[in-house]
Formats: sequence, structure tokens, C-alpha cells
Amino acid sequence: MGVEDYHRYPQTLTLREVKVRKKVLVATLLSAKKTTKNALGKLFCQRWQVELDLRNIKSTLDMDI
Repeated sequence: MGVEDYHRYPQTLTLREVKVRKKVLVATLLSAKKTTKNALGKLFCQRWQVELDLRNIKSTLDMDI
């Protein structure tokens, strides 16, 4: 990342912290009306599954090192 790109980013980020089941999720989706706690939990589960799938693909193709 170049210096100019770095300076274009904001100095701070506003985050939302939500406890879903036994996990604490941190997101930039700030509106509780638009994105509920349950929706964030579902997104987390979907993301986790994608990560597992990618790990499996890399392992199968011997690209896991």
C-alpha cells in the first residue's frame, strides 16, 4: 500500500460488537434494524463454512503448505 492510499483511509472505524450464542462478533454493519444479531450469526456461520471449504480445496490440491 502506498503512502497516498494509506492517508485516504479514515483515522477511526466505528464497529458494532454483538454477542451471539457464546461468540462475540465484531462488524462494521452498524444498524441493528437492517442487520440483526441472528443475521450476523448466520453470516458468521456461512463465512466459517467458506473458510473450511477453502482449506479443504487447498489440502486436496496439495497447496496447504
